[in-house]
Amino acid sequence: MESTDLPEEEKVPPSKPPPTLVTRCLNLTSSVKTKFMLVLPGAEGVEMMYNYISRFSFVTLHWVAFILWSLISSTLIWAIQGRQRTIGYLTCLFFAVSSVTDTGLVPANVSALNTFQQITLCINFILGSAPITGIVVLTVRKTSMESRYIEVIENLRIEEQAAQASFQLSRNFVELPSTRQETIMECESTKRCSNDAFPDLLSSSAMRKATVASNFLYYWNGFLSKATVGRNSTFHGLSRSERESVVCVEYRSIKLLRLVVALYVFLLQLLGAIGLALYFQLTKPDVVGLDGVNPVSLGIFNSISAFNNAGMSLMNNSMMPFRTNSFPVLIMSFLMLAGNTGFPIFLRMILWVMLKTALRHSRYNRTRETLTYILKYPRRVYTHLFPTQETWYLALGLLVLNGIDWIALEVSARHLSEMKDLSLGNRILIGLFQSLSVRCSVFNIVTIPALPVALLVLYIGMMYISAFPVTIIMRTSNVYEERSLGVYSPSRPFQSDQASFSMSGTGVHGKLYFVGQQLSSQISYDIWSMLLALIIIGFREGGGSTSAEYNVFPVIFEVFSAYANIGLSMGLADQSYSLCGSWHRVSQICMMALMLRGLHRSLPHSIDRAIQLPDKNIGSREEADEREREHELARELEMADELKID
Repeated sequence: MESTDLPEEEKVPPSKPPPTLVTRCLNLTSSVKTKFMLVLPGAEGVEMMYNYISRFSFVTLHWVAFILWSLISSTLIWAIQGRQRTIGYLTCLFFAVSSVTDTGLVPANVSALNTFQQITLCINFILGSAPITGIVVLTVRKTSMESRYIEVIENLRIEEQAAQASFQLSRNFVELPSTRQETIMECESTKRCSNDAFPDLLSSSAMRKATVASNFLYYWNGFLSKATVGRNSTFHGLSRSERESVVCVEYRSIKLLRLVVALYVFLLQLLGAIGLALYFQLTKPDVVGLDGVNPVSLGIFNSISAFNNAGMSLMNNSMMPFRTNSFPVLIMSFLMLAGNTGFPIFLRMILWVMLKTALRHSRYNRTRETLTYILKYPRRVYTHLFPTQETWYLALGLLVLNGIDWIALEVSARHLSEMKDLSLGNRILIGLFQSLSVRCSVFNIVTIPALPVALLVLYIGMMYISAFPVTIIMRTSNVYEERSLGVYSPSRPFQSDQASFSMSGTGVHGKLYFVGQQLSSQISYDIWSMLLALIIIGFREGGGSTSAEYNVFPVIFEVFSAYANIGLSMGLADQSYSLCGSWHRVSQICMMALMLRGLHRSLPHSIDRAIQLPDKNIGSREEADEREREHELARELEMADELKID
């Protein structure tokens, strides 16, 4: 029987496993990103947009953005209420302005809004907060630096790749023969010796590509000294290559800060929402349900509102039902502090901890150097990050002002019926929460109209100066502070007997002088707008009534609260919303204008290093300021010589 050879079975390649859900999501994200990049403007379009936006100041762009978004979100709030238009457009506009400015004054109960309207308010809380504004500024500056200094940034990326390759080489170093290790060690020692002399690493593209990135970042430590660093971290007398080194380290600083601030904002609100939602759901479902509010929704809404200092709550009585519950009071107190005056303090603390805990490995050299630069020259890269001394001043001011509010409430309101029946621990906790709320947001844990008049007058003052600590420190630590005030101080002090002369000009000034100038400028900016609003509202609401018939104190309280973006209100006897909710349209329009103007008083000057887009000539502004300082110094010395001769 013949044996027949069976044909060999063809080898079939193994089938690929079906893509997982994660793979599908990544592919979808990649395709969406590709399509999105196609519609983005090219390099020429970005340059045109850059040149057009550069014509306007930061404050002008901020005004335009907030007014436009207020109109858009108010239209959205009005449109999604359904066929039954129970809320007029002006009320929706008031909600939009109050939420995007994080003020918290409400013309109607928030619990009466539907879910989509409440979500819109939460979006406004987040978009209007200072940390989010800072993230937008950091993103714009990063993009502008990539467009303006494309060659310098490209060199930095090449060096990053070289650093990565160097790290991979170091991992395999132990596998090399001993003779090869000795050769490499000799080369490395030679390279280190040359780096100690701080050579001009940017003199040629060949050296840029060959230089390890960590050496490049160490470079700035060599030329930034007392001779080249002036007041408020102004850099002067630097060469072109040194300016490029500063650009690179600031570019990395902006990228790192944007990531840290974004995680700070996201994680704190997320953790706060989880904690409050679980607490309300597990322990207080009956209390929360009194206003028809879902416990989980209340936890999420209150967390976002507290962190962004909006002060709105889905509960008509705000936090008064929880005055004896320590957990939600402490969580919301921390969120209010972390999102407002405590934000610069916490941010610097986080960066300092990151620097101290960074691993001592060559792989993390760039991160450590970037953190060192940020902590040493913070106002060159971010508006709400201050030097060590100014941060301590801010912490001290925060402690003193909140302590005054706390003690005043404990002393003056101890006989209130809602306070005297509480335990000492609960009274202390309520005092802490209300003291923070007065300077941050509108959450009420006590009945405001029932408080003594003296305490309410103190609250008016505290609401008005609530933005002063951060704003004044931000402006006095501005790199271009002298340019913003129109005065200059020399980068080098006077010598011997020249310093003893009393100079009436503007050449030599201390910190107190600049703080006084900033306070004077701020108060003159504030007073006329509040007085004008008070006059208009007084005529419209009071009319021909006498002082005995119409109490003007609640109106003054409401106006100061709106301008300070606090949102504290004495309210109405028969309603839970703010007093301004019962006013006429003209008065409400005045209040919206006050909220918008009050928001912009805490912004940095348009001449601020941390918000300005990069100039074409690197460092031209700082060198121009230094020439102006030297000119003023020479003029003051001439005046001193003339006085000495006379």
